[in-house]
Amino acid sequence: MIRPPLPVDRSGRLRDDIARITQALAKEFEVLIRQAPEQWHLLQPNWPSDSDGGDGS
Repeated sequence: MIRPPLPVDRSGRLRDDIARITQALAKEFEVLIRQAPEQWHLLQPNWPSDSDGGDGS
């Protein structure tokens, strides 16, 4: 699915702009994950065993 681009124009303080854009991106992820949760993949290890080869040892 292709979503419209996020508005990323500067509108104030850098810290506020980063917070606004990050929140908008999170909301877009919510939309996409709701539509196809089986397509979601973690971008980092989730469980302790994920970083040791997967066998839990």
